Amino acid sequence: MNQEQKFFDIPKVVSFFHKGAKLILEKLLFVFFHTERYYITNSTVHG
Repeated sequence: MNQEQKFFDIPKVVSFFHKGAKLILEKLLFVFFHTERYYITNSTVHG
């Protein structure tokens, strides 16, 4: 019974981590592009 539970929990854990990784990646990309755009516009304004 314990092994069966583990077997059925694996897909849940994998999907959970997959969703979490996707969310973190999207947030990182958003922040990276946002800061890059901010720095580019800032340097253009001050330059």
